[in-house]
Amino acid sequence: MHKDKISESAQTIREMIDKAIVSGKITRSDYDKITHIATEDSNIDHQEKVLLAQLHSLIEDKSIKFDLKASVKKVIVYCGETVQDKCGPQLHPTVEVKNAERLVLSDKDEVAYSNNTDFVSAVKYIGLKHKVPTEFFLNGVSCGDDIEPVFEDFNKALDMINKLALT
Repeated sequence: MHKDKISESAQTIREMIDKAIVSGKITRSDYDKITHIATEDSNIDHQEKVLLAQLHSLIEDKSIKFDLKASVKKVIVYCGETVQDKCGPQLHPTVEVKNAERLVLSDKDEVAYSNNTDFVSAVKYIGLKHKVPTEFFLNGVSCGDDIEPVFEDFNKALDMINKLALT
């Protein structure tokens, strides 16, 4: 049994993450470069998914400081199958909305993981109301502040229900 050879893009991502571990921080620019490298071929391979998940864990547990180098507060929400293990239990929709409001109105940058439609919508629209920049990631790929791709992914479950109910 042979071990899969690491892709060139995964190797580059690995080196950038190692650099961030050594320095204890990652800049917004380097983070965006990593995301671009992982998505430039329109396919995030298994190795890249593992590395992106590792990077998100290092940022979340504060092993690496996410240095935005900007005075503007921002809320980042990761969604999709690649973050399923990071999402907490599904709470009542009103609780999800209150949690989103708390994040948007906090005085610091926030990173959250959620596959909850109410939470994602609340972050988007409360952020707009309070002029707080938001960015949404779907399976490691930035959607900017557009939640439509996230909801297209969420709606796959409705398609599956319809298919299962008709067979």
